[in-house]
Amino acid sequence: MSVGDGKIHISLIITLVFCLQSIPIFAQQQEQQQSGCHCPQSTFGVTVFRGEIKSPGYPNLYCASLQCVYEILPANERSIVLLIESFETEATYDFLDIFETFRISDVTHEVKLKRLSGNDVGTPSFVSPISGGFRLKFSSDATEHFRGFLARFNRVRSPDGGQKCPTVFYEATMQPQELPSPLKNFHFETGCVFMINSTERYAISFRVDKIDSAAELTLYEAEEYANDKALKRIVNPGGPSTSVPFIPQQISSRTNSLVVVFRLIASHYQRIHTTPRSTTSQNEDYFKASFSRIDSREHL
Repeated sequence: MSVGDGKIHISLIITLVFCLQSIPIFAQQQEQQQSGCHCPQSTFGVTVFRGEIKSPGYPNLYCASLQCVYEILPANERSIVLLIESFETEATYDFLDIFETFRISDVTHEVKLKRLSGNDVGTPSFVSPISGGFRLKFSSDATEHFRGFLARFNRVRSPDGGQKCPTVFYEATMQPQELPSPLKNFHFETGCVFMINSTERYAISFRVDKIDSAAELTLYEAEEYANDKALKRIVNPGGPSTSVPFIPQQISSRTNSLVVVFRLIASHYQRIHTTPRSTTSQNEDYFKASFSRIDSREHL
């Protein structure tokens, strides 16, 4: 046998080994596709007024190594109500990230609202601001598998009264502006997101004069929001049966962009829905806050 023949044999052996290794992978992909356990093409356009979103294979077990994206496109003058009806994943390692999407100057932006993982998340609900949308990203690893999730959404012209999130985007100026608050008939546990921007050499001053004991505000510099590294968490130390006064707080960013997240505190959430509220209290704000821009050189 010549040297050339030996090289040919080695090449054939390598090719054969590669093909044998590829067969299980190809078979797994075929099995997942045949069982419906692969990521579907899931974009819900502006003419889709209601629908359901579920993990591949639901209510059977989902598959390994999934990276699925579901998008509900924003529609002008409409909000989207999203309800997670059923949820069960491997805690920490398999999760559903929920993002709010909105368009500014024909550019789509997204902010992360929540990550769901495990089997004790309840049935959280979300509402977009007017003309806002949602993007859901489901990820699974290669180990344990569970039933996954089922979610439903519905487009509405405008949620009743204060049961909606205000506009997402705000531009800070030298003149203080009030940040609009949801009213106390707002019942979506997962809350609202606000983005406040300023020009390059300015930072942002944010002041909270009042906040209900059932609510919290979490502030992030925009660059740290994806890392969940909060600049400040603001709550009212007084509970519903105490008279501890809230001391106004003022926080300054180090950059020209600030993300403010409003949420209802879980320990108070049940009380909100079981305690009757007067019409007057339902028309009250959860918080009073304002913002303005300041010269960033003040923080050097």
